This record gives sequence, structure tokens and C-alpha cells, in this order.
Amino acid sequence: MTSERSPLISNTQKLGDDPYARFSSRQKGFILAQISWCGLLPFFVSGTFVPSIPQIAKDIDADPATVGVAVGVSIAAASIGGFCGASYTGLFGRRKIFLATLPFVIVGSIGVALAKNAAQLLFWRFIQSMGASPGRVLGSVVIGDVYKVEERGMAYGIFIAVSLLGCAIAPPLDGTIAYYFSWRVTQCLIGFMGLIAFIFMNLFFPETGNTTQSSKESKYLISRLFRSLWLLRSPVLFLSAFSSATALLTDYALLVPFSYTIAARYNITDEALIGACFIPIGVGNIVAAPLIGRLSDKIITRNRKKLGRWYPEDRLRLALIGSLTLVPLSVVISGLVTTYIEGRIGLLLNLLCLFINGFGVTMSMSPAAAYNVDVMDSSQSADSVAATWALRSFVVSIAISWIIPSVNKLGVAITNIGIGIIAWLGAAMYYILIRYGDELRALVDVGYAEAS
Repeated sequence: MTSERSPLISNTQKLGDDPYARFSSRQKGFILAQISWCGLLPFFVSGTFVPSIPQIAKDIDADPATVGVAVGVSIAAASIGGFCGASYTGLFGRRKIFLATLPFVIVGSIGVALAKNAAQLLFWRFIQSMGASPGRVLGSVVIGDVYKVEERGMAYGIFIAVSLLGCAIAPPLDGTIAYYFSWRVTQCLIGFMGLIAFIFMNLFFPETGNTTQSSKESKYLISRLFRSLWLLRSPVLFLSAFSSATALLTDYALLVPFSYTIAARYNITDEALIGACFIPIGVGNIVAAPLIGRLSDKIITRNRKKLGRWYPEDRLRLALIGSLTLVPLSVVISGLVTTYIEGRIGLLLNLLCLFINGFGVTMSMSPAAAYNVDVMDSSQSADSVAATWALRSFVVSIAISWIIPSVNKLGVAITNIGIGIIAWLGAAMYYILIRYGDELRALVDVGYAEAS
């Protein structure tokens, strides 16, 4: 098979005994920068929507709950796009999947910007999110292609930190643009970002995967999807995906109803200020990502030297701490503070909870993302990412649809306590993984990496 060529990075070396020696440190850094930009897109797609929900609802003459459904639709589309992209990357390569999906971001963003009613909005949001999501998923796969096990935590940390800039930048940017211009201008900006990504990936990105599948296998595209999903019969992959889903749900539980909970409680009305309130959660993500990545690498290296063998679940020890403490407590305390504490003190405490939640969610999800690649044989790393991404996104997209109705009916305190209990359930799953990892992997062999 003729390899893709790039003016800056050559990919002419064949896979050998050390596939991680194909690229120099400089080349790996440039690859990491490109996938991080693509990883930024999905967070911009989601982050530039929530602060503008009241304005969007007024502009297209729809009620806020209907517009809020677009968030769930976006997550469902991201699930489909990320799952399909990661499933087919083993057949067609990482580069071709990027180039095939990025145009959907461009077209979808233009469609959202021109939407006149709720139906059009939901349709184009689906296209936009579906095109952006492979950037988040394939980034994990590419890191597994390029970096060794003991280097992946740091690489994941950088990738996630850059990607999560969207959580910090997108909401205030969207709020400011919406306040002074229109929410539609922000959607055009996302389309432009997608165009930049497409140009750079087309000109400079090399093929990092080993696409050795036969052309005969490529005829069975549907069966390829089921092959990826079939990996979820593995207890470790199922528990890892479900645990990270419970952590991510707390993030959406704070952000999706924000305009009708925290903002309404403390009389924050304009979109620019609402968007600015989202900054702490993004800062928490950014601060945690490189720190947690580096620490998880150190735990893997230390325990390998100490025990004389590699135990993949060691990477999840930090995830357990985050899921047990920071993630559930931040959402529960925020609900109680919003209900019972007025004034500036209440708002400041909520902003602190947002920072802690951002830190905790990254602390929970970043090690799990690396673990899903570590634990699988390299030939199935893309399929494991696809399967776990699909399950996580499906769980969150279903759960998110009842957050605003629950807040309206039960109140923010009861709703957040319920979300916190779900997060503690995720922490219990992480504990089971760490405690019984060997036994769980032995139950169903789906092609794990050798624990040597």
C-alpha cells in the first residue's frame, strides 16, 4: 500500500520491532499539535451553544427545553461520528478519516448559522457534531500509534489540555459575540476553524496507523461497526466507559441548565457574563490534564519496576480518587449552594465548584482514555476507543435530556444530589477495575495487550 506523503513529515518507515521509532520527537510534537486542534473542535461545538440557549430560543421562536434538546442531539451525533470514525480508521487510516469528516464541520456550521427554526437547528447541529467528534476520538488512537505506554499519559495530558481550551474559551467567546453581534457569527467561526483543520491535515498530517487490512475486508463496513461494539462484552472496557460517562454527566448537569439555575439565582442575564462563568470549569480541565497525565505515567513506571510486570489498571488509581471525591462533591455542593446561599458568596462558591468539577472530571476521564488504549492489543486500539466512546456518549445523551425537566420539577439541589449518587456509582466501578483487573480480563479475552 502506498503511504500518504507530507511535505513536513515523512511516513516512509515501515512498522518494525519498534513502531514508536518511526517519528522523531519533533515530528511527534507536530502530530500532537495537529490532532489537538482537531480535538478542540468538538468542545467549541458544544461550548459555544449552551450560553446562547435563551437567545437562540428567542431567535427561532422555540422554548428553551426544545433548544436544550439540541445538546442531547449533539452528543448523540458525536457518539455516532466518533464511533464510525474510530471503527473505520483501521481500514482506511487515520488521515483519510480526518479528511472525510472535517467537511461535515464546515457545512454543518454554516447550516446552524442559517437555521430558521428548531427542526433546521437540530438537523445541522447533528451534522456539525458528527463531523467534529472524530477529532476527539482519533486523537487518542493517534497517540497510541505514536507514543510508548510510559509516554502516553503525558501526551494525553497535552492533547486533552489543548482540546479542553474549548471549555474555557468557547463559552465566554460565544457569550460575548452573541451579546454584541449574534450567536450565528460564532457558528461561522467554528466553520472557519474546521476549514483550517482540513487544510493542515491535508497538507501536513502523515498516516500513523498500520492499515494492513485487505480490500475484501473493507467490503463489510457494517460488520466492522459490530466488531467494535462486540468489544464491550469485555468487563474492563464496559466498566471503564460507564465510569467515565458518570463523571462527564456531572459536567453537563452543571452547564446545560446554567442559565436557568445559577445564572437565574444570581441575576446574571446577558450572554457575555454567562459565558464568562464557564471559564472556571475550563481552567480546571486545563490545569488537571497535564498534571494527571504525568502522574499516571509515573505510577505505571514505578509499579512496573516495583512488581516486575505491567498492571494496566494502575493508571486508574487517580481516576478513582477524582470520581470518589471531586466529581460528585462539586455537583452536590453546587446544588445546595444555589438553593440555600444568596448573593456574591453563593456565586463565588459556585464558581469554585465549577473549577473543582473541571479538575475532577479530567482527573477521572484522562487516565481512563489512556487505559482503553493501553489494555488492548495495538491492532484493536481504534476499535476499543470507538466502542468505549459510543457507550459513554450514548449514556450521557440519554441522561442529559432529563436534566432541565428534572430541575424544573424537583429543583437544582435534588437533581444534583441524584447526579452525585450516579458519579459515586462510577467510582465504585473504578474500584472494581483496580481491585479485580486480572480476573475481569480473564473472564472474556477480546485481545488484550500482553502484561509483560
